[in-house]
Amino acid sequence: LKEQVAIGAKEEEEARSKENQAKRKLRSDDETFEEFMSHM
Repeated sequence: LKEQVAIGAKEEEEARSKENQAKRKLRSDDETFEEFMSHM
């Protein structure tokens, strides 16, 4: 169970990192960002 929690936390961290990269990349393009977020 502890391993699953650790894996979940790692995946969440990676997802957040990707999301932050996307925010920086798409900051000037709100429409594309909204579209991106709708796929999360």
